Amino acid sequence: MATTQNRVGEILLAQAIRRRASIPRRDLVTVLKELLDHRATGGSGDLADSLLEKRLLGADALLALTALGEVTHADCARCGEHVAAGRLASPTAPCPACGAAFELPPLREVLRSMEQTTMRRKRRPNAGAAEPISTRLAAADVSHDETADPELPAGATTRRQLLPPAALDGKLVAMGASDSGLRAALGAGNRFGGYEVLEELAQGGMGIVYKARQSGLNRMVALKVLKDKLSTKEESLQRFQREARAASRMHHPHIVSIIEVGNAEGVPFMTMDFIDGTPLDEIIAKGPIDPQRAVGLLKKIADAMRYAHGCDVVHRDLKPSNIIVDRDGEPHITDFGLAKRLDSKSRLTETGALVGTPYYMAPEQIAGDGRVSKSWDLYALGVILYEMLTGELPFDGETTMEVYHKILNQDPTPPRELAPAVPAAVEHICLKAMMREEALRYRSVAELLRDVEAYLEMRPISARPLGVVGRFFRRFERHTALYTVILCALVIATGSLAILGLRLYRRYADRPAVPEVVR
Repeated sequence: MATTQNRVGEILLAQAIRRRASIPRRDLVTVLKELLDHRATGGSGDLADSLLEKRLLGADALLALTALGEVTHADCARCGEHVAAGRLASPTAPCPACGAAFELPPLREVLRSMEQTTMRRKRRPNAGAAEPISTRLAAADVSHDETADPELPAGATTRRQLLPPAALDGKLVAMGASDSGLRAALGAGNRFGGYEVLEELAQGGMGIVYKARQSGLNRMVALKVLKDKLSTKEESLQRFQREARAASRMHHPHIVSIIEVGNAEGVPFMTMDFIDGTPLDEIIAKGPIDPQRAVGLLKKIADAMRYAHGCDVVHRDLKPSNIIVDRDGEPHITDFGLAKRLDSKSRLTETGALVGTPYYMAPEQIAGDGRVSKSWDLYALGVILYEMLTGELPFDGETTMEVYHKILNQDPTPPRELAPAVPAAVEHICLKAMMREEALRYRSVAELLRDVEAYLEMRPISARPLGVVGRFFRRFERHTALYTVILCALVIATGSLAILGLRLYRRYADRPAVPEVVR
């Protein structure tokens, strides 16, 4: 295996981005420097993930580079062999064909070369250079940093100095406190609107969730507030409101209900039913779940999603961490932050933008054709069932791009190979929900639910493994050009043999009959 410092795929990715100028050179230099410095101090990280996180390169662009083979294969300088990066243990690994060393430059050498090129460009008069990403990020985040303010009282140099750590005086968002300041302001014992904050439960990409007590009614609720650095961004506010609207229009025993949506003292918030339980991902982390219990949980989760789809709501980020199992063993779906109403004309998510968690995304969701499908949630249900049965993800990888590549091109290992106790019928249900081709999956969550109920009631299910003919046509669809050439060659060969046979037949048929010798 390649070491973290010398991953061949990362080197190929950096070179491909540099060659194609996919992002400004100085931005790539900054990202590489931050990544290598972080690793030098014992940290970890990945170039592709860093580029995605900083939104310098979209997942669709990374997939395009993958499709071109520029980051998955390297060419031998001696024999020209096209070798998969996964077969090279290091940048200096020998070519499998001729034995010559590849001699790919380490990532730090790529960085040094780019820095030298940047310095040469700086010396040129009137040379236009892109602004470093660190500068752009600092400028974009100025309202949340310790910047001077002309309206501050004498002696106060930053807005934060006006805000006591545990105070919430109505100026939290306006003052631009950090997320840590937000946590301090909403610490245990503090009051927020009509709620008493008790403890922090969890945090996600957009919000922080607290356990709180509603004043007057004396009931426990889950209080979700938008992270401070996002609270002034219009897109983040719209996403937060969209989650509230999507969840508030649904009332199902296995979907967490919204109690109140509002804005208290400048901070957007929503309150939901408090579920005293454990996230499903923490349960799975302890090991595979008994197949009968796993199918029982799936039945209730699928029933909730059938209801959501009936309300024309697609979750788009269904995963175990968004499912809470209460003390009675009942699952509850939460976090509709990426939910999409099929009748909505919102342009909030740009065409081609990828939303969701990579491990649970359907192939067509990764392809990003701009269409939102209920089948995305159906595929995620299959992945969740797979994870419950085996304790493992069907597709994993060191980078996001590697996970995408596997989802698009590989079949999952059958669950029974990892967990022999899984019944064959349950495996068929799981794999049919996870078919790469949307047309081969269940047509709806309702159809999946019928098979799940049939299994629990010991009736025959509709899901069947692909037969020989099905596998052939599946491969034909994936490799149409190759199979078309083979088919044409077979037709030509068959036709040639037929013509040759006809000519031979005519040659011998036209010969005069040999007279019979009479003795």
